[in-house]
Amino acid sequence: MSMTTKMLANTHQGQWYNNYCGPATLVMALGMRGIWNHDQGTFASWIGITPNNGGTGVDQMNKQLNDEAGGFPYARINLPYTPTGADVAAFKNRLIGDTDVNASLVGNAMEVYNGPHLVGHPNNSSTIYHWFPFQDYDGDWAAYLDSATTVWSSVPARSGMPNSTLVTIMGGLQPEQGESLDPMAVAPDGSSVIAASRRDGRVTLLWVRDNGRKRTTVYTDDNNGKGGLGLADFDGRWLVFTVDDSNDVGSPWELFAWDPQTGGAPKSIARTKVFADGNPVPGPFLYPWVNNGKATWVQGISDGTKNQKLTDVQRQVHLYDLASATDKIVHTGRMAPSFFAGDKLVWPEAFAIDTPTKLTAGTAKGTPGGLPPALAAADGSPASASDGTTWAWTGVDHKNLYAWRAGWPAPIIVVEGAPIDWVHVAGDVITWTDSTATWAADLRGRAYTQMTPQYGGTNTHGTAVVVSYPGPDKRSVSYVLTSAGLAPLSCPQ
Repeated sequence: MSMTTKMLANTHQGQWYNNYCGPATLVMALGMRGIWNHDQGTFASWIGITPNNGGTGVDQMNKQLNDEAGGFPYARINLPYTPTGADVAAFKNRLIGDTDVNASLVGNAMEVYNGPHLVGHPNNSSTIYHWFPFQDYDGDWAAYLDSATTVWSSVPARSGMPNSTLVTIMGGLQPEQGESLDPMAVAPDGSSVIAASRRDGRVTLLWVRDNGRKRTTVYTDDNNGKGGLGLADFDGRWLVFTVDDSNDVGSPWELFAWDPQTGGAPKSIARTKVFADGNPVPGPFLYPWVNNGKATWVQGISDGTKNQKLTDVQRQVHLYDLASATDKIVHTGRMAPSFFAGDKLVWPEAFAIDTPTKLTAGTAKGTPGGLPPALAAADGSPASASDGTTWAWTGVDHKNLYAWRAGWPAPIIVVEGAPIDWVHVAGDVITWTDSTATWAADLRGRAYTQMTPQYGGTNTHGTAVVVSYPGPDKRSVSYVLTSAGLAPLSCPQ
């Protein structure tokens, strides 16, 4: 039976160089088992890093621990950024089990901008990746040793935190060595992500789950940088994604669907229409959506005549049943990309050339439908979104962010005077991007905060949000959160 608290030996060492947290952690963790066979320099040489050049990967850490721990088996466990009670309980059980047999559990922090940090670590524009060993447990708290005492004077040698905070700090989408993992879509419950893996000039579309531990290859881009993957959406069962012929505006495209349950190669469900002369028919930016096994998108169509004026090009809203592989044209007109809002299929439409758009809707079954009168306030907005319960949109000049829910007497202003684009909704959370960063508003307290230290983006589905931005090495820094698991923002900004 486990004790309620246990402390291993204090083996603290400051790391020799800025990038030696991995070697220092190995020395400290193994020292808690009474193993002092190697110093930081030896571990660094085995890992393949030199002073201030390179970092310790997860697989490298796992190998060194298993090679040197005297038979104690270490295993890689990935953690979520917004942990459930079960996630925290599982971490606590592993921590107790390891510590009780005099083995230090080793953590890998991913400290993102405005997220929780280890004690004394700075909250700045760079995401901090940092290895550290655990020394003891005490109920729902744990203590760890931190080698960064030689990097920042604000860092204590030993600190303690609640288990839930530590799991969050260690959670996130962890790329493999030399890889940039760029999220493109997220499952409605946040349990898995669709991401583009970029490494050595090769781009692979992956289905990533179990907090990054399990990966399935969906599609490999062989276009050598001439176009490639476009946008994607994922409803937890069905994935839809686009592949562009080139990077040029108006490039021909192809839309694919993939079912994780059956696997196999993705199936083409649509491609660019062409004029009589073979040139692609222009349309709005291709933005596919999928919900409950139905996909929607908008594309231009030709009337069959030669030299057709762009202003005469009509567009069609498609509703595609992925299980039966049947496509339905819901509406023809002049509209921006369509999207699902719960049981509604919505699109902004201009009923005459050079007139403001009006939000228009049918049902997700493709039959006529309507919208609440309060949403007339969103007419003319260049960016609107909904999860079926909460609606959000910008002003006509991309400034001001508005929101409305059923039962509210009128829309509210969430943010005033700021340039806003790429609006997404996930339950109580609305996200958007401006020219400097990505932001999130919490409707529970009418507060908002900056999510990324620089220009980035989000994708949402259901209550899940996946956040990403380029790190200092130009590789994506990404993490998933759910609005249901997010503590309310307390201070209106």
